[in-house]
Amino acid sequence: MRRKDIPLDFTSLLDIALVLLFFFIMASSFDINKAKAEIAQEKAEVAQAEQAALEKEKEYNAKIDMAMELSADNGADLYAIIEKYQSNKSIKLILNVEDGAHWVLTVKDGNTIVKELTQNDSIDTAIHDIIEQARKNTNGTVLCDFIYDGNKPGSFSVYSQISEVLRSTENIYWAETDISTTEAGNE
Repeated sequence: MRRKDIPLDFTSLLDIALVLLFFFIMASSFDINKAKAEIAQEKAEVAQAEQAALEKEKEYNAKIDMAMELSADNGADLYAIIEKYQSNKSIKLILNVEDGAHWVLTVKDGNTIVKELTQNDSIDTAIHDIIEQARKNTNGTVLCDFIYDGNKPGSFSVYSQISEVLRSTENIYWAETDISTTEAGNE
């Protein structure tokens, strides 16, 4: 008996293998494109975050520069104010209580009397107006001497009113001098 040769045709098997190979190549190509898109999106987000960080840094640097300029300006103003104070040209509030009900508040700018207030005047508005005028001359900050005699009757109520006005005023530095304690120390 003779055997017959069976013709084998592998072309269909080759077609299936090529289709599978093509499918895997396409699938990996889609994954690569997806990965590239994700990387591009991440790069865009990083670039956006870097841009935001640069904007914040610029804003921060601008604030620092502005603060340094203001500091330099205020330093020069403060130096001028201190020179004015040392040369006895600051604002002086001198309280003279004659008795418990009568008093006079003399306001001086240096050695010049600016105003004299009595118990009939409005202390709040008068002192605020004087300080605002002095503030215009000193670019914002005012030094003030408040001089009073704490032993005189009625001086505490007037002292309380004036010190409350001074406390509520911005950009003012004041020194209080109670001449009753300095006079007592000299005796």
